[in-house]
Amino acid sequence: MSLHFALKVNGHSIYHAMDITRLDHTDKPDPDATYRYRARACTADGTNPATQYDVTIEHRYGDGAWELIRKALNAMLNGDQAAADA
Repeated sequence: MSLHFALKVNGHSIYHAMDITRLDHTDKPDPDATYRYRARACTADGTNPATQYDVTIEHRYGDGAWELIRKALNAMLNGDQAAADA
Protein backbone atom coordinates (compact mmCIF):
# COMPACT_ATOMS: atom_id res chain seq x y z
CA MET A 1 0.00 0.00 0.00
CA SER A 2 1.23 3.48 -0.80
CA LEU A 3 -0.27 6.89 -0.10
CA HIS A 4 0.85 9.86 -2.22
CA PHE A 5 -0.42 13.40 -1.75
CA ALA A 6 0.39 17.10 -1.46
CA LEU A 7 -0.47 18.92 1.79
CA LYS A 8 -1.93 22.43 1.75
CA VAL A 9 -3.13 24.86 4.40
CA ASN A 10 -5.18 27.86 3.24
CA GLY A 11 -4.14 27.07 -0.32
CA HIS A 12 -0.42 27.11 0.51
CA SER A 13 1.65 23.95 0.23
CA ILE A 14 3.28 22.95 3.52
CA TYR A 15 4.97 19.96 1.94
CA HIS A 16 5.81 19.61 -1.71
CA ALA A 17 4.86 15.96 -1.60
CA MET A 18 4.49 13.10 0.83
CA ASP A 19 4.38 9.36 0.33
CA ILE A 20 3.90 6.52 2.77
CA THR A 21 4.76 2.93 1.88
CA ARG A 22 4.27 -0.27 3.87
CA LEU A 23 7.63 -2.02 4.32
CA ASP A 24 6.17 -5.36 5.42
CA HIS A 25 4.72 -6.80 2.22
CA THR A 26 1.77 -9.14 2.38
CA ASP A 27 -0.95 -9.97 -0.13
CA LYS A 28 -3.81 -9.49 2.31
CA PRO A 29 -3.03 -7.25 5.30
CA ASP A 30 -4.46 -8.34 8.66
CA PRO A 31 -6.48 -5.47 10.24
CA ASP A 32 -5.16 -6.44 13.70
CA ALA A 33 -1.51 -6.68 12.64
CA THR A 34 1.07 -3.95 13.14
CA TYR A 35 3.26 -3.17 10.13
CA ARG A 36 6.26 -0.92 9.50
CA TYR A 37 5.83 2.04 7.15
CA ARG A 38 8.27 4.46 5.55
CA ALA A 39 7.03 8.03 5.25
CA ARG A 40 8.89 10.58 3.11
CA ALA A 41 8.17 14.26 2.56
CA CYS A 42 9.91 17.27 1.10
CA THR A 43 9.17 20.90 1.91
CA ALA A 44 9.39 23.30 -1.01
CA ASP A 45 7.96 26.75 -0.33
CA GLY A 46 10.22 28.57 -2.80
CA THR A 47 11.79 30.84 -0.17
CA ASN A 48 13.85 28.41 1.90
CA PRO A 49 16.03 25.42 1.02
CA ALA A 50 14.02 22.23 0.74
CA THR A 51 13.92 20.00 3.80
CA GLN A 52 13.77 16.24 3.38
CA TYR A 53 11.95 14.03 5.89
CA ASP A 54 12.30 10.26 5.98
CA VAL A 55 10.86 8.33 8.92
CA THR A 56 9.94 4.75 9.73
CA ILE A 57 6.89 4.16 11.91
CA GLU A 58 4.81 1.25 13.19
CA HIS A 59 1.06 1.28 12.62
CA ARG A 60 -1.85 -1.12 13.20
CA TYR A 61 -3.38 -1.62 9.77
CA GLY A 62 -6.96 -1.60 11.08
CA ASP A 63 -6.54 1.92 12.54
CA GLY A 64 -6.78 3.32 9.00
CA ALA A 65 -5.02 5.78 6.74
CA TRP A 66 -5.80 8.96 8.73
CA GLU A 67 -4.14 7.55 11.84
CA LEU A 68 -1.16 6.48 9.73
CA ILE A 69 -0.83 10.00 8.31
CA ARG A 70 -1.09 11.49 11.82
CA LYS A 71 1.69 9.21 13.08
CA ALA A 72 3.89 10.05 10.10
CA LEU A 73 3.46 13.81 10.54
CA ASN A 74 4.12 13.57 14.29
CA ALA A 75 7.29 11.55 13.69
CA MET A 76 8.48 14.19 11.22
CA LEU A 77 7.59 17.00 13.59
CA ASN A 78 9.47 15.30 16.43
CA GLY A 79 12.54 14.80 14.25
CA ASP A 80 12.44 10.99 14.18
CA GLN A 81 14.67 10.82 11.10
CA ALA A 82 15.40 7.42 9.60
CA ALA A 83 17.03 6.75 6.24
CA ALA A 84 17.43 10.44 5.30
CA ASP A 85 20.50 10.63 7.51
CA ALA A 86 21.98 7.40 6.14
